[in-house]
Amino acid sequence: MKWLIPPILFGISALVMAAVDRWWAVVRWVPEPWHWLGLAPLVLGLAVSGAGRLQFKKESANIWTFGQPNRLVTGGVFRLTRNPMYLGFILVLLGWAVFLGSLTPMAVWLVFVAACAFWYVPFEEARMAETFGDSFAAYRRTTRRWL
Repeated sequence: MKWLIPPILFGISALVMAAVDRWWAVVRWVPEPWHWLGLAPLVLGLAVSGAGRLQFKKESANIWTFGQPNRLVTGGVFRLTRNPMYLGFILVLLGWAVFLGSLTPMAVWLVFVAACAFWYVPFEEARMAETFGDSFAAYRRTTRRWL
């Protein structure tokens, strides 16, 4: 399933969240106009994810999830979190769920969070440990996985 890179799963998740909110909404947990508060984590997530993407581009690092890492990126937003792009995606989808307003999209959000926490991140961190050894181990000791 190497085609299922994080941006694709992110897009699928956002669409499925909208669909389940439309057709299988269970409980309206964020009523209007409070649903607009979802824009705060959504915008923050876009900023965090974008900052990570820009840092990768700045350092000419391989961004392909299942590819071979070529640089240990520790600057910029990577000083605060080892996974800013995943954290950003998670925040965007959380904001989207709040904006949609029903509880059902949160189930899809949880699946996305689980895919990040138990599939993408462990895979990438194992590759980083193999490739960068002690440098990555030192980075892991000083920088949290999420926040």
